[in-house]
Amino acid sequence: MSEIDNTISRINNYEGVERILIIKSSEHDDSQNILVRSQSKNDKKEVNYKDDSEEAQKFAKMIPQIGKEARSMIKQLDNKNDLKFLRIRTKDHEILISPDKDYYLCVVQNLESDLSKNKDKKDKVEKK
Repeated sequence: MSEIDNTISRINNYEGVERILIIKSSEHDDSQNILVRSQSKNDKKEVNYKDDSEEAQKFAKMIPQIGKEARSMIKQLDNKNDLKFLRIRTKDHEILISPDKDYYLCVVQNLESDLSKNKDKKDKVEKK
């Protein structure tokens, strides 16, 4: 098993992970971004190892755009600095982006599993 396969397998074992994408970024044209690898989980937690759905393709187009903008902002603030990791939290999901020179690793997590864990902890504390 390759290092990439090991990393994806390790990430996939975390609670709440819904989707993992590896995207090759086109330097000049975001319509040319390539979805190198993508996998997702359905409601039954079954893994689809070759997810090339419309939603996965949208991520492949948009994630490098966000990464480039964030990297540009960091460079404008301090030209000796660089973007290493980006976390975006929405109402339902957390999107984790790890940029490299030509590739982006993107993990989409469902926050409901996080929220239910926190609720369980809160309930235990209140019972004491």
